Amino acid sequence: MPLAVLFLLAAPLALAAFSATAAEKMPPRSDAPFFTGNAASSEGGWTQRSQLVWIEADETLQRRTYELWRSPAEAGLTFTWRPADIASDQVGRISGEGRVVWRRIDVADYDPVSVVATYEGNLKDGFRHGRGVYSRRDGLVYRGDWRRGQMEGAGEISLPNGDHYAGDFVGGLPHGEGVYVDAEGVIYRGGFARGRRDGEGVLRRPDNLIYKATWAAGSELPDTRQDVMTPDLRYAALEDEFVVRVTVENLFNATEQDYEGVSGDISTFRTRSSGETLVVRPGNPRVEDVWRGRAPIHLIYPEELGRGGGGGFLGVKPGEIHPASLVFEFENRSRDDMKVVGAYLDVARSVADKAPMLHVARGLDGVCNSVRPKFDPNFHLENFGWGPIESGVMRLQFANEAGAPVDGGFDVDISGLTGRNVISVTDHLRRYGVNVGRLQQGFDCSAIAAQAEQPVDALPLDEVKSACGAVLRNSGAFGGLAPAIAVGSERALLSVIGSLDYAWRASNGQNQRGAATFTTNVSLGDIVFSPPECGEGAEPEDLADKPYEFDLGRSNYRIPIRLRDTVPAGVAARWRVRVDADENSTHVFRMVFNMADGRRIASRPIDLMLIRPRFFE
Repeated sequence: MPLAVLFLLAAPLALAAFSATAAEKMPPRSDAPFFTGNAASSEGGWTQRSQLVWIEADETLQRRTYELWRSPAEAGLTFTWRPADIASDQVGRISGEGRVVWRRIDVADYDPVSVVATYEGNLKDGFRHGRGVYSRRDGLVYRGDWRRGQMEGAGEISLPNGDHYAGDFVGGLPHGEGVYVDAEGVIYRGGFARGRRDGEGVLRRPDNLIYKATWAAGSELPDTRQDVMTPDLRYAALEDEFVVRVTVENLFNATEQDYEGVSGDISTFRTRSSGETLVVRPGNPRVEDVWRGRAPIHLIYPEELGRGGGGGFLGVKPGEIHPASLVFEFENRSRDDMKVVGAYLDVARSVADKAPMLHVARGLDGVCNSVRPKFDPNFHLENFGWGPIESGVMRLQFANEAGAPVDGGFDVDISGLTGRNVISVTDHLRRYGVNVGRLQQGFDCSAIAAQAEQPVDALPLDEVKSACGAVLRNSGAFGGLAPAIAVGSERALLSVIGSLDYAWRASNGQNQRGAATFTTNVSLGDIVFSPPECGEGAEPEDLADKPYEFDLGRSNYRIPIRLRDTVPAGVAARWRVRVDADENSTHVFRMVFNMADGRRIASRPIDLMLIRPRFFE
């Protein structure tokens, strides 16, 4: 199929229902339209959405109305918008950086099934414009430049059928120079025009057959091959009789990033090609970024709520972790039936990852039921990894509302952390003359409404915050920290910024170092304001077959797969194989099919990371 067709018809997998075996036959693929036409054509259109927006600094909800350009791929869907900087966010046609989530209108917003696609990045006047990431539940993911709603500039795209392209885009299609790796591991590096190979290029197969040639409109021109390098050994999987492809299903959550946080995204995956190897990583980059300390490790609001419901790392619950689901397609291009008499996973290595998995939680358990104490000068440092912090220090500083430190800071020893550690700043509050006993009594700002002769919720928010802040600061209870106190919807808040530097030991015994930063708030007293209303939610029931388990710490071993089937001539058979592991780990392997005639057919190599945090009470 021409590359242009692959981009215009990004094929979602038509998934069969689960069967009683972990390796099951799959139906043929089907095609559905993706980006077609011009961004400003009549096929698309403008759509509006009015939604509630959570203001973290104030702990309040506001209703705002947004307008967004809808491409043909989002026809019949609604959306939600989450700005990266709520302070600069404006209503109307969306401009700025943030996250758009496209949802089905017939499913409740809290149900992950409702999510069809997400976009995270820059927008301008309602269009995707600038740098951004677009992902769909069928497995399509694009990362790169946009111009008025279309892929244009430098970028990379992974298609649902397992193909991957990185290079130049014009008008939503590859155009210019780029690298295309198909699901069979064949690599083309060279020119493209309107989504097709065009111009000079170099083609390399996984068996190291390499040659230069010239292409026009997607076809190799006769007699243009040169510098041909033929390997001594030809892999059977690359013969013209048949090919083997591999893709990854996202069965349990919709897209690369869910608007409601990362809950469930540990079982969602994104793929890219590194040479002939298919690299599979967590679907939401936030999971790995927080784990590795590349992003601040404090929880965002939806993750805090998930944690309160029994969640672990980033609020993910045990029931939201599922096996990785791989689909292997065996296409018989010969004139004869082919019999598969067995299969196995040929595992090069399975390595457990002992790096600590740290996050900082404010302790908003049951916030809608007011379970959290109004005076709570504590936060939680939690390690969900499979290795302890052998030695480490956490540096803490109090900060004002703008995030600027207001003190010299103090150190907390975090050596030996394997679970949850409650960090209290009470002693340090007393050093600044804070009257802890007075804070436990709370504060009454109801006089603000009496003076204005109208309800508090009818007053401008800035006016309420300013008046109540004056009440708090004039009370004398906050000592030298009074200028740094912020007013929330229910509480007086003090910002704490922190940095961690720690050592841990890898599974091979080598010493490693880690670092991370965070910002959190501690609650320093009750304020008489009404709490936000809470909605009802439900979680879907998950059903899955027993997966094949990797053996951590082993290299060069096999996992037998229960597979026996006949693939008729001209037919592509597809099987699903679910794999899992007990701990955070990385696995390099390939699928090998045993044929009745004695041949062994191998898939391209797969490099799979599984996130499996430890849970504790």
